[in-house]
Amino acid sequence: MGKYILVPDKLIELSKRTKGKNFREGIRQGLFLMSLILVEQPKIAVEIGSQTGFSTCCMAMAMADNDYADKAGYVYGIEKTIPHTKTAMMNLESFGLAEYAKVINGDSKEVIHSHPELRPIEFMFIDGDHSYKKVYSDIFDNFQFIKNNALVVFHDYNADTKKGIDAALSDLENRGHEFEKIKINILTNGLLIRKIK
Repeated sequence: MGKYILVPDKLIELSKRTKGKNFREGIRQGLFLMSLILVEQPKIAVEIGSQTGFSTCCMAMAMADNDYADKAGYVYGIEKTIPHTKTAMMNLESFGLAEYAKVINGDSKEVIHSHPELRPIEFMFIDGDHSYKKVYSDIFDNFQFIKNNALVVFHDYNADTKKGIDAALSDLENRGHEFEKIKINILTNGLLIRKIK
């Protein structure tokens, strides 16, 4: 059995530290992300918009659990602000997860294009700027590095952000890329796509 999945106290502590009074929603989101990593077993997972590192830590916990099945991968978080990058790294280190993840400071396109170790992407979690322009950049500029059959998860797919995400995905389809859309009501409403080509 795994190191973290059977010890929910770690997730509770992490959620309370990073989510404050919304920690129960954090636990739900964390378990969902962990489940996706456990099922998909990616070798490389990329997160855009790490902030305090909550999602990064959750995915790293699942990577640690996969390590017991000799299927460990690595999570690369990308965060634009230096203070959030430092906080995320501190959380990874304090939970003993730095072996399975790190957070890189910078713009997602620049980081993914200049760090070949982040490719090919087998799982992507997008929780950065939800505007059309940035979502389009996050997905289109990096789609070539996402493996076929990989999952891409969009956080915060709701009335405020849906229009920008849908427009970016429509433009991606119009350029000949194929993917399956899966709407979910977890992650403060989320959207998953599975890349076909």
